[in-house]
Amino acid sequence: MTQITSRYADPMPKMHVVVWAAAVALSGCKAEPATQRAAVQALMTSRVQPAAQIVWSSTGAASELEGGKVVNREWRPRSDAEWNAVRDASRDLQELGAVLRQSRYARNRGPDWSEFALGLSAAGKRVETSVAARDADALFMDSGYSLFVACMECHEAYAIEPGDQE
Repeated sequence: MTQITSRYADPMPKMHVVVWAAAVALSGCKAEPATQRAAVQALMTSRVQPAAQIVWSSTGAASELEGGKVVNREWRPRSDAEWNAVRDASRDLQELGAVLRQSRYARNRGPDWSEFALGLSAAGKRVETSVAARDADALFMDSGYSLFVACMECHEAYAIEPGDQE
């Protein structure tokens, strides 16, 4: 058997190579870093949730019992300012979907993370389309619902509940 020597030969013994290789391989399996989780949570609470809440609270219906009678209430954007607020929120959501695909937020996550972020952007676009048409019914039953689904699908996969362990 011929032994090849090189000035680039690895001086580490075989055992150290095995340990080093295992450490490198396992480093890709570690949990999401706490700083990344904090960055995602900060973005969600400071920007995503407020924008989504503007959309969700812009339309709705409720039935209440007042003095023994059922009173139905509905609300939707009426003024230009109200419609513009929802439009601005929809644009924020589209942008935030793109932000969530950046490596700062997507690193160490599966490919579904990008799909969920794309879903947020797509839902924001649907909201914007409903707003452009001034269609409160579509805003409530279609685009608002698609935003809800986009959020819930991601939360089912990635949200960490208070008290959960890594």
